[in-house]
Amino acid sequence: MIVLLSLAMAQRPDQGGIYSFDSTDQLESLDGSMGMVRVTYSVAGTNQTLLEDEDSNGLPDFPEQVAFHAEAVLAMYADMGFRSPISEADMGIELGGSPAFDFYLVDFAGTADGQFATDRCNGQVCSGFMIMENDFKSYGYATKEEGIKTLTSHELFHAVQAAYRNGQESWMSEGTATWSEYQYDNGNRDFFSLCTAYLADPGRSLNKPPAGSVSSWSYGTALFWTFLSERHGADVIVALQEAEDTLDGLDAVEAALTSVGSSWEEDWPLFVRWNLGAGSNGGVLESYPFASRLIAPAEVDHAPALVDSNRFYPLAASYYTLEHPGGMLFFATPDDPTGIQLSLFPVDNGVVGEPVWELVPTEAGRWTIGDLAAGDYKFVGTYPQRADESVKIDFCLGAEADITGCLPVDPGDSGDSGDTEDSGKEGQAPTCGCAAQSNGASTGVFLGLLSLGLTVRDSRRRRR
Repeated sequence: MIVLLSLAMAQRPDQGGIYSFDSTDQLESLDGSMGMVRVTYSVAGTNQTLLEDEDSNGLPDFPEQVAFHAEAVLAMYADMGFRSPISEADMGIELGGSPAFDFYLVDFAGTADGQFATDRCNGQVCSGFMIMENDFKSYGYATKEEGIKTLTSHELFHAVQAAYRNGQESWMSEGTATWSEYQYDNGNRDFFSLCTAYLADPGRSLNKPPAGSVSSWSYGTALFWTFLSERHGADVIVALQEAEDTLDGLDAVEAALTSVGSSWEEDWPLFVRWNLGAGSNGGVLESYPFASRLIAPAEVDHAPALVDSNRFYPLAASYYTLEHPGGMLFFATPDDPTGIQLSLFPVDNGVVGEPVWELVPTEAGRWTIGDLAAGDYKFVGTYPQRADESVKIDFCLGAEADITGCLPVDPGDSGDSGDTEDSGKEGQAPTCGCAAQSNGASTGVFLGLLSLGLTVRDSRRRRR
């Protein structure tokens, strides 16, 4: 998909835009049964659409399906409480031969599959139109209808966004548009693939997508918006868009959370836990209805003792696996971990259970977790707050001998931190021999995605 949300008036395909009809095209139009949508297509020429007419009503089925699903999507948004897309009449113009929302079916030749573009803006709100692939030949959709459902729900949500604030930040704009794909079709494969892209990089702050062109990760933030709507209902996403009238970015999200009586500190740790219950980890922890269709979050490390120097970013999470040999388990850090929330989850036959230990530390120290059975444990750290800076700490998780390099140093003593919850002002980086057991940043994430038939960006579509 392509998203062009600009303040300048865009040329429509019948006016010679970037993706336009050719002089050889013979154009016709049909209107949806509710009069909300008009679809313009070519019946002969370079951009000829699919002309099959199985119901023998004299109209090609493909444009009819586009009109049907587009109107069903718009009706769904209205039922949820969203504003309708800004009409041409509201902007004092009429294009496409009627005041209905216009779809144009053109041949993208594999370079993309859809685009919402703006016609005219009044302040921060804009009217626009949709350009869509004319036949989906050689695209990765299982069926033409799958492609139509994905494009109509995703791109029309951009039109809804433009009724509140044009040009929202990509992680919100693309994430909520991808969220809408699942709302319309809860079996949407595109949605699951993109959510997996988010889980491949969970340590990145929600509002800090990768630099450059819009990536799969931004689309994959749909997982967070889906978590919110599963927990609070779709009203929270409506409130998010309404907040965009006067706010933007994290300010708008915070206002939406407040509107449903929640906060970052309440919802974010639960979101992190729901993600831990995804994919092969699932079965015990509360998670998404579709959790089995995702992959487990990418891990920073997987070792018998975790000795790491990690930077915890705001509104992000770091996941580890501890291969515990059994016996007493300890955690220590020589640094100030204020703001970070830590938890430890047992793993039984690959399934993650309820946490056996949770900690919200406010100073350096050493903590005795307890005598735990041998087996794998998921260790999770998250920073569930808006903040200008990350929190970087050295830490050790393991047997008593494994945490010696992370013990806080008493400025006036020999460095012995005592027994269970000692703290110090100055610390030192982990130096114990077990550091060799830490394998650093996660590898194999992308290989894992490939093994599932998923990629960091679905090659069947390019969105700009």
